[in-house]
Amino acid sequence: VLNGFLVSCCKIPPFVATMGTQYLAQGIGYIVVSGRDKLKKINDLYCEIFRELPKDDPAYPYVEHTVWLQEHYGHDALFYNAQHLILAVSDKDFSRGSKNAQFSLTFISLLAPSLGLGTCWIGLLEFLICHEAYRDRFASLIDIPADKKVCGCMITGYPAVHFRRLVERAPLQVEWR
Repeated sequence: VLNGFLVSCCKIPPFVATMGTQYLAQGIGYIVVSGRDKLKKINDLYCEIFRELPKDDPAYPYVEHTVWLQEHYGHDALFYNAQHLILAVSDKDFSRGSKNAQFSLTFISLLAPSLGLGTCWIGLLEFLICHEAYRDRFASLIDIPADKKVCGCMITGYPAVHFRRLVERAPLQVEWR
């Protein structure tokens, strides 16, 4: 199911993948990194870059917490043992890449549960993989073409927890005018 889902997501028609955008321009492709060994290498690079990250960088407190959890508790606080990382990529000069990636990855996250799969945005990786100073190091490790940039990151796999009902939430506040 999982591999078929990933292939299906990569074949999403351009108009569906970017529904809601003004121009319905495709501009988004995917790189799927599969396997725990590959994701461990990405995670190792993430931790290595953290050690070089200036403390005044806006991403520092978020990245620091993730690395701290991994070093002190020994669990994967970046990928949560997922098997697949989906990177939404666009041409480097495509101005709507990030916005279109958000629509596209949201579509994937809404489709996945219908197949029994889970997804999770990995914004913590986005902090560094999209950062101009570190982008090339990730590109080299993952083999991202030089004319492309990563616009969004999401993991997917079989969820460890299955909810039989929705989790309790505060009542929705709606006012009709």
